[in-house]
Parts: sequence; C-alpha cells; structure tokens
Amino acid sequence: MKLLIRENGSETARSLFRSASELVSTSLAYIEARSALGRMEREGRLTRSGAKRARVDLEWIWAELHAVRLDDSLVLRAADATELLRLRAGDAIHVSSALSFGAPELVFATWDGELRRAALESGLAVAP
Repeated sequence: MKLLIRENGSETARSLFRSASELVSTSLAYIEARSALGRMEREGRLTRSGAKRARVDLEWIWAELHAVRLDDSLVLRAADATELLRLRAGDAIHVSSALSFGAPELVFATWDGELRRAALESGLAVAP
C-alpha cells in the first residue's frame, strides 16, 4: 500500500522497490491491496479518481513482480506457521511464501510489528 498511497514509509518503500533486483509477493497481496483501496474509497479517505489511479498503479506493480501462488504445499506450511509463529492466516501466508521462494538475498518488507517479528524469527532479512 505504501507504493500506492502516500503515507508514512512510502519513500522507503519506493526506495526498496527501485533497488530490488527481483520483486516477489504472495498472490494474497493483490487481493489485500484491492480490498484496502476499496475500503479507503468507501470511507472517503481516497477520492474516486485517487482510487482509480492507485488501482492502475497496482496493476503496473503487479505486472513487475513474481507472485507466489497459494498451492496445497504453501497452505500446509502457512497453517503450521499460524501456530508456530502465532500469526493470523494472511500473515502466515506472507511469511511462508517468502520462505518458499528460497532466496537467501530476499528482503521481506513490512511495516507491521507482528509480521516483522515472525519474519525475523523465521530467519528472513527484514526492511525497514
């Protein structure tokens, strides 16, 4: 969301985005972003044109990244992560997706404290 809506942390998110050699996310992130944009528009935090522009930006960003698909193996790993790392389902999917990618140079970007804790406990490098 920090790439789509100017908020605290947006500059850092843009810097991470620009410096990445490859962009990876879970397919769940697309649904979460669309949900957040819709909610922000309904609540009046985004104008109709602002929400439309953010959705266009989301499509551009989404085309630039590799999406980790939710398959049976990832579902099982995420289910385990809910218990082992004390995570909500969506957060467990994000951490498990990052771990499934298997790249030691991967940097997990999050501004959420619980997600950050779990990613660090899982051995992921975390930014910011």
